[in-house]
Amino acid sequence: LPGRYIGGINLSGQAVVFMKPGIYLIEGGGIDIGTGTLCTIDQAPTVTLTTTTCAAATSGELLSVTRARWHQACATTCGVLIYNTQKDAAPTIAMGDITMQGGANFMAKPFIPTTSSEDPYKNIVIWQDRSASPQGAIRLRGGGALEIVGTVYSPHGTVDIGGNASANGPAQLTMQVISNLISVS
Repeated sequence: LPGRYIGGINLSGQAVVFMKPGIYLIEGGGIDIGTGTLCTIDQAPTVTLTTTTCAAATSGELLSVTRARWHQACATTCGVLIYNTQKDAAPTIAMGDITMQGGANFMAKPFIPTTSSEDPYKNIVIWQDRSASPQGAIRLRGGGALEIVGTVYSPHGTVDIGGNASANGPAQLTMQVISNLISVS
């Protein structure tokens, strides 16, 4: 659920996490999706959610089927904003990296504001606090499903995109990147 996550989010094994629309404050620790799955869904999905709705295609199932299922579950208002920062209050926790590597699956659509005070964050998927030190890296690589629509904002950090050539197919990215350093391979 949208809210404050102190110490970050770490998904391992075959963990599947569905993110409902809203703002996710990652206060220290970052996000590590080793072999897990993280994807956005609508409040009222139009399909029954299962662990394969947005997870990697199972053997014998094409990735296009998995993506079609996710597009059904994330049809309208499923946008999220992941705000990555540090935890300043004691005990302090440094900003962590946002890492999606290995067999990780990440499917996200951009934040859609519900109030005028949220308008500056419209269409942003990942926002990294530029005043945090040290800066975390954003690594979007590996062999899993990767589909991001929206803006990744890391003005003093590094965004590393690549390595998604697997049996599941290439990454599907419709995004704008604002970063100090961008690496695409």
